[in-house]
Amino acid sequence: MKQKYQSAIEVLIYENPEIFYLDATKMFINIEKTTKLTSTKYNVYIDSGNKVNYLADGLSGKEDIDTYQLKIEKVRDYIVSKVNGKSDYEKIKMIHDYLRDTIEYDSTISKNNIYDIYGALILRECVCEGYAKSFQYLMNEVGIDNVIVIGTGTNSTGKTENHAWNYVLIDNNWYAI
Repeated sequence: MKQKYQSAIEVLIYENPEIFYLDATKMFINIEKTTKLTSTKYNVYIDSGNKVNYLADGLSGKEDIDTYQLKIEKVRDYIVSKVNGKSDYEKIKMIHDYLRDTIEYDSTISKNNIYDIYGALILRECVCEGYAKSFQYLMNEVGIDNVIVIGTGTNSTGKTENHAWNYVLIDNNWYAI
């Protein structure tokens, strides 16, 4: 059950980049088994372990989430307005280029929001996962089928490391971005 739970949380987070405020690493499933004579009862619940809450670092509650969402929506609306009326290919290229031109890659891996759309679209600094989630978020907004792919890649120094990227569906063909 714990394996299935972890898979479900990962699907939720990766298929819904707008849920940037949850940190799946702070969400744990607990299963309590109680046996009384002839019956067994299971209580299953999610808790945050020794963490204060499930929120991404830097967020303390609903007010922070609402503020962050408004900022994200403003950038989203700006980008979407620039691609309205364009072909799917043009939308993909323009959004790709916007993200490439406005975001710096974070190599410290020590800052808040580098794995999510807030880091990418507002702070303009993230790792590949932040790029991939922001690209997916914007593709979803303009109605283009897409997925995030997680795997490994070889960096410029020849080291193999985890990586995330996107695929888009154009004319019934999937293309890596």
